[in-house]
Amino acid sequence: MPLWLPPSALGPTEINVTATDRNGTTITTGAANTKGAYSAGQIFASVAEDVVGVTIAATGVAVSAGNTGYLLDLGIGPSGSEVDLIQNIDFGAAQVESSGFNAYFFPVFIPKGERLAARAQGAVVNDVAEVIVVLHRAPAGWAMEVPKLWESLGAVTASSRGTLVSAANGAFGSWTTIATTTKNYDRWHVGFDLAADTTASNSVNVIELGFGPDTANVSTIGTWVWFETGVEASFGPIPNSPVYQPIPSGTAIFARIAGSHNEARGIIVYGGVS
Repeated sequence: MPLWLPPSALGPTEINVTATDRNGTTITTGAANTKGAYSAGQIFASVAEDVVGVTIAATGVAVSAGNTGYLLDLGIGPSGSEVDLIQNIDFGAAQVESSGFNAYFFPVFIPKGERLAARAQGAVVNDVAEVIVVLHRAPAGWAMEVPKLWESLGAVTASSRGTLVSAANGAFGSWTTIATTTKNYDRWHVGFDLAADTTASNSVNVIELGFGPDTANVSTIGTWVWFETGVEASFGPIPNSPVYQPIPSGTAIFARIAGSHNEARGIIVYGGVS
């Protein structure tokens, strides 16, 4: 089995904050539901050492009573020639700056010297998020095999959200098909958003991912917790790291949600390609 480790077990880090600029990099969306340019969102001009994992966090998206879908890509390569590294990271309704950050950890390889940039799209024209990126290096003495890139399944870029999955109140809702894989994936993560709901209420949401031939025969991949609040903000995921589960091309991927409501929420599934 390929070896990878959570961020707490990784080596030294490189980060895009300083003592005077503590909020990270401002990433601005383009026209409604249209990606901005990587060239305007440089995070690192040249990473200092080989990277085996990325923690990415964002804040400042949520607006009370507002629809704040927000999808962010990380890419590598020279300005104007970037290649997606992690697609459509769901920061829709990411909590306001005074409350903290939503954060994901993705094991992924970035070679020393690569340029790293971000771009985003949102339901709101010229929406902004403050983005912090932490690059994790391998600790001395460890050998690792990590994904080369992460692809998104179920992202609805026409509205800057995930695939709609209906929750049940105090129980899991039905399994909803997110996508059928077209590649072999072996790591999995999940994004969550409020879709177009502008009247959310306080709720702890449990999201399960699964795979199988149909909704009556689903094997669980993993479980994550996301929070939502009555001021249309989201907090999560817990855990912020992915799970390992090899799944071949041609397999259906499903999701279901348990909450304290019966509303539909946006779900994006991320598959790691080794």
